[in-house]
Amino acid sequence: MKIDTGIRGGFGAATQLAWSPDSQWIAYTRDLESELHAVFLYSLASHTATQLTDGMSNAANPAFDAGGKYLYFTASTNNGPSDAGIDLSSLERATSAGVYVVVLARSTASPVPPESDDENKKKDEDAKKADKPDDEADQAGDKKKDAKKDDKKKPDAKPKPTVVDLADIGNRILSLPIPSRNYVDLAVGKTGVLFLAEGLGVGRSSDDQGGGPPIRALWRFTTEKRQTEEMLSGLTNFKVSLDGEKLFYARQDSWFLAPVAELKPGSPDANPGKPINNHGMTAVIDPRSAWKQMYRETWRLQRDFLYDPHTHGLDIAKIEAKYEPYLQSLASRDEFTYLSDEMLGEVQVGHMFVNGPRNPSNAPKPGLLGADYAIEHGRYRFAKIYNGENWTPSLSAPLTMPGIDVVVGDYLLAVNGRELHATDNVDNFFDGTAGKQTVLRVGKNPDGAGARDVPRSRTVVRATRVWQVRDLASATDADTCRTPILLGSGVPGAPTREVG
Repeated sequence: MKIDTGIRGGFGAATQLAWSPDSQWIAYTRDLESELHAVFLYSLASHTATQLTDGMSNAANPAFDAGGKYLYFTASTNNGPSDAGIDLSSLERATSAGVYVVVLARSTASPVPPESDDENKKKDEDAKKADKPDDEADQAGDKKKDAKKDDKKKPDAKPKPTVVDLADIGNRILSLPIPSRNYVDLAVGKTGVLFLAEGLGVGRSSDDQGGGPPIRALWRFTTEKRQTEEMLSGLTNFKVSLDGEKLFYARQDSWFLAPVAELKPGSPDANPGKPINNHGMTAVIDPRSAWKQMYRETWRLQRDFLYDPHTHGLDIAKIEAKYEPYLQSLASRDEFTYLSDEMLGEVQVGHMFVNGPRNPSNAPKPGLLGADYAIEHGRYRFAKIYNGENWTPSLSAPLTMPGIDVVVGDYLLAVNGRELHATDNVDNFFDGTAGKQTVLRVGKNPDGAGARDVPRSRTVVRATRVWQVRDLASATDADTCRTPILLGSGVPGAPTREVG
């Protein structure tokens, strides 16, 4: 479903969008002729879009509140130079934004109405709370508990319709009492709670690493207290759960999940909540199939999104067919990147970038046992087991560690419960196992009779640096190490002696 079309695009996100709770409205941003962005509201019922903001500021980060009564967004009046991006003059430009709310229905009150300055009224309300009998308070508490129990039993209620009165809606855009900062993201929690991500003080940094974490500070604002409090700092990303109860956040490669109630202002460097162990999360892919899909996607993107619909006179179908045969002989992702560079050069356009995948330093690595294999009787059999220097961590040999008891002639029958046969690629069975405990099933017979499992606690396979063990073996093997070594003092004419 196409709802709108951008004009120019840019270095940042071309658009940002948010669904209303009843899924009948889409709030989104789009660039204008002035190159600023405005907030639009699209109705799925009427299939029409309406511009909400006046275009005199750069509006971003639209988000509906949970009740569908309000639409929040940020807006900046000084980010223009940062967005230009044509030359170095766009770098290190100070940028700030304010936070605003759209009251969607004409009958809905402001989330931040004028506060009463009647001190006597406040005193009366406080006195009533203090005079409330204890048993009444207990009864109220019991009712709340019962209500919570009922809520758990009831299925998720259908959200109320989001009512939007478009007439004079510009008069219902209000500024919130939140200090201006370079807000790069906005999320809603429970009713009246906003989470605001503050980036660096500049729109675009000259530092290749961005000058620090993308989110300098995470602020929480509540319409009840009308206060902005710093909750966390130095974040890579964050998400708030749909019910506003949980906060998921990341600091570099570490993930955390925290109840919002546990977030305490005043200690932004702390790690509230529980860390999420994502080290065991793996995905097995077929690289050749992935490259074929990426190849098709590459040319689809050029066909649909290049600024020139005629692609500089290039016949997309013809050029796609020209380079497709090379896919069959690719052996690595680097080769696919090289192919992409070559074929996309046919488009003849500046700023055509090809980047490889992100490879974190702690990504899973293939493991090796430090052994040579022979294929016999449809199985892998150990033909040679390399000795290392197990007292040196970098030269340890997995199959020679205490308690392993694997010898030349044994069959490797299974790895981590997966049956291994001669028709399998043995290296695939050790993918992602480097440095991890691994269960090996070995035996004297290819049919598995009398086989045993080498305990997980005893077998830790080596990373791909097992070549060091092989180098050591070639240097110390009796058949290859026959060259005499002469030892002496280095003084001319001094006596020497032969070793080995």
